[in-house]
Amino acid sequence: MKKISLLVISIFLVLSSLLYSQFINTVISVTGITTNSVDKKPIKAKIKVLNEDGKIVARTNSSGKYFVTGLKPGNLYTFQIYGSGYFFQTYDIFIPNTDKYQELSKDFTLKPMAIDAKIPVDVIPFDMGKTKIRTGADDVMEGYINIMKFNRRAKFVLSVYPENNKDEASNLKFTEKRAKALFDYFKEHKIRNDIEIKSNGHTDPNNPLPTRKTAKGKRYKGSIYLVVKEL
Repeated sequence: MKKISLLVISIFLVLSSLLYSQFINTVISVTGITTNSVDKKPIKAKIKVLNEDGKIVARTNSSGKYFVTGLKPGNLYTFQIYGSGYFFQTYDIFIPNTDKYQELSKDFTLKPMAIDAKIPVDVIPFDMGKTKIRTGADDVMEGYINIMKFNRRAKFVLSVYPENNKDEASNLKFTEKRAKALFDYFKEHKIRNDIEIKSNGHTDPNNPLPTRKTAKGKRYKGSIYLVVKEL
């Protein structure tokens, strides 16, 4: 009985060693595109990848598309993205635990660094008809927080457009509440940039109301822009 137990333990240790060896030798790749957040066109950028100790573990150039490999499962990496004429941005990406090679997809949208540039908030962080920022908005707002965090001298105007054209007075109050909610959200995230808020009574002329009925998950929620006022 003792010999059987020792044999079982030995087999377990061998298998564990093999699995561990396979795990530590596994590498993960991250690929995606880099685009201008305003016109959505591909742009060139430089990318650095740092580990949790702040050490650079990878560098690459994006011609509109990029590819980074050699990342390890179960680790958090910081991607630093530099583009000429664009705000410097960082994104944290967690690599899930796995013992198999994987390619993860992550696209980066860079915000133009120019006076009067209208940077759209691509995913509205409010539910339909609401003025309270919805749960889970941190992922949506990460890029906007970063451009202010790393460009503290820049000044912005937060311009919010309504969901309809029914009543101008009501829309002005509605968009002001949304703008104030976003303003408070930025301040709660330790953003110290000078930010003005601008409410609007009519829908965005550059993103008009749809003429046809849309799917429930794609309902029109107005527009939000971060307008560069001063650099």
